[in-house]
Amino acid sequence: MYIAGLMGAAALVVCFLFVEETYPPAILVGKASTLRKKTKNWGIHAKQEEVELDLRELLEKNVSRYVLLGKGLTQWGECRRSFQRITYGNTGTGVSTRTLRHFARAPSTLTLYA
Repeated sequence: MYIAGLMGAAALVVCFLFVEETYPPAILVGKASTLRKKTKNWGIHAKQEEVELDLRELLEKNVSRYVLLGKGLTQWGECRRSFQRITYGNTGTGVSTRTLRHFARAPSTLTLYA
């Protein structure tokens, strides 16, 4: 188990150090900066350099969606668990399984997923 983890960590370090960037906007920004340095024309720029990042906008677009989605999933999970508690509590399956199948030592009720 440790060997696989060590090999994965080594592969990550090797990729991080030796593999070049392949994201096209990052490549264009790099090419534009090299052209600026070679030609000394500071007007050369990539379109991606014009984009201004705003922390609030990033949080609104990316984080708030997942918070709302997580809230809905949490509510659905609570409804499912309450339904399980009601149905499993009212059916008495643990008693019938224990008496019919003679599972006195083993857990004989239906599983309640928490």
